[in-house]
Amino acid sequence: MQYIKKIRLNHAKSYILQEGLAANIAAQRVGYESAAQFRCEFKRYFGVPPSRIDENAGFISKSNNGYMK
Repeated sequence: MQYIKKIRLNHAKSYILQEGLAANIAAQRVGYESAAQFRCEFKRYFGVPPSRIDENAGFISKSNNGYMK
């Protein structure tokens, strides 16, 4: 089960970064029915919410609000 979740979250991250999709649309594309649940699991897995992704670095750097890549 964890393997599938990891794959889904990584695909969602790619949709957000590469295609510029909103987090709720990316969540739907990878099979989440609840955008809130997706955001919670995304933050738990990557350490930052989907809204904090930076298209150049992948994530906001530590110098920007304490988040690290």
